[in-house]
Amino acid sequence: MNYEHAYHAGSHADVFKHAVLVMLFDFLTQKDKPLSYIDFYAGSGEYNLYEKTSQEFQSGIAKLKNQNLSDPHLKKYFELAQDFHHYPGSPKIAKKLLRPADEIILVEKSDPVYQQLKRNFPHDKQVHIHNMDAEVALRGLLPPKIKRGLVLIDPAYESSDEFQKLPYFIKNGMERFATATYMIWYPVKSRTIVKSFHEKLDQLLGDETEKLILECCPYPDDVPIRLNGSGLVIINPPWKFEAAAKNLIKELITFLRG
Repeated sequence: MNYEHAYHAGSHADVFKHAVLVMLFDFLTQKDKPLSYIDFYAGSGEYNLYEKTSQEFQSGIAKLKNQNLSDPHLKKYFELAQDFHHYPGSPKIAKKLLRPADEIILVEKSDPVYQQLKRNFPHDKQVHIHNMDAEVALRGLLPPKIKRGLVLIDPAYESSDEFQKLPYFIKNGMERFATATYMIWYPVKSRTIVKSFHEKLDQLLGDETEKLILECCPYPDDVPIRLNGSGLVIINPPWKFEAAAKNLIKELITFLRG
């Protein structure tokens, strides 16, 4: 598996992830207190979808074009993402939605991608960019100075044991920054792997940790060579977030399957 951000930008999984991210920002910025946003697999932050050889955006973000979007968060996301020459990744979405007092911390391991990310945020004092491995960054950057937080964990799943390592990464993050809201993205190709991931996460975090599982699967689960859908684990979700997220997914899946 390899879900590197640039290759899959604009895909149905990308749209789902970023639409929910927009919703989380909306919920978390309702309070006046500042927020720290930490993105451990940031990517370059912006993409020209027309230059991508995969053209996955045609079955993702392009399906929202010229549609009558009624969900306010989905509509807000599309307004941010409708320029396919400058399609925003999660760092750019954060920059567009967060307030001046909020902090953006971006981590990117790949040297070339890190350089692109820096070019996309020239001389921006609100944005702190780190060229390092996610596990090293977790130990060094958590907890941040601002104690309210949203942490995005969105690995490329290049390693065959990524699903096995991820619950421990999340647990380590929670031990350092337990009050934050966490958003963890995962691909849906094998239900056996996904089930094992959820069971291990439940075991490590325990029943006392509030977790919300959201999935958006435009295709049936029985095609192992295709990305059939994707899921999100939301840890410490905001109050009333679940109902709003389910409404968004219900509308989104209608357009993605259309």
